[in-house]
Amino acid sequence: MRLFFGAFAPSTIIQEVQKISVWLKTLPGRVVALQNLHFTLVFLGEVADKHVSKLANIGDVVAA
Repeated sequence: MRLFFGAFAPSTIIQEVQKISVWLKTLPGRVVALQNLHFTLVFLGEVADKHVSKLANIGDVVAA
């Protein structure tokens, strides 16, 4: 499973991205629904299923 730690974009940024979304769709890359817009903080890549719950717990501690 491919995992990352990220943070959702604040609504003010989402509103600005929405204003230029028509132009952004002309660029190469994958379009993400605005409600899923996020900043990737750390990309972990492929992680074995057995490590997911431990990583989720670490993420909870860091987020708190």
